[in-house]
Amino acid sequence: MLRFLGEKAAAKRQVLNADSVEQSFVGLKQLISCRNWRAAVDLCGRLLTAHGQGYGKSGLLTSHTTDSLQLWFVRLALLVKLGLFQNAEMEFEPFGNLDQPDLYYEYYPHVYPGRRGSMVPFSMRILHAELQQYLGNPQESLDRLHKVKTVCSKILANLEQGLAEDGGMSSVTQEGRQASIRLWRSRLGRVM
Repeated sequence: MLRFLGEKAAAKRQVLNADSVEQSFVGLKQLISCRNWRAAVDLCGRLLTAHGQGYGKSGLLTSHTTDSLQLWFVRLALLVKLGLFQNAEMEFEPFGNLDQPDLYYEYYPHVYPGRRGSMVPFSMRILHAELQQYLGNPQESLDRLHKVKTVCSKILANLEQGLAEDGGMSSVTQEGRQASIRLWRSRLGRVM
């Protein structure tokens, strides 16, 4: 291209890669917005390594954060988008059924004082369930989706009874409760 169109035109057509963007969520968004999925997977790996996770860390004690779990979700979603279903399944394995104690805010009281519930992005739970259909396990996929639906329904029932999402006493304002109800209804709709 340089030879035919010149240096100026070649510079305009530069393809972004994991090395040419900021090593952060900003760079990740750039790669995703220009549909460079593989480079985005690579950058996710680098960012996870910076969080003490990722390559070669499976089985080791790690501390999760909302950022690291969001990175994992993006990486896993990109692997599925690329059709690398077995890779996605292998990378999901250390998370088990996404309900391990270290995936909850309560496990890190010094980092998230007063926060309760799961740190796992809801979309990651849906991806965890749907991945099974691509691996030839449609019944497992349905079972996982049903479990997510059951949790959504229970949380909605708690909120509609004036309780907190977990069924405990709630100190949330009426406006906050209505926002939570809308959120969980939309989540339930995604599962259906």
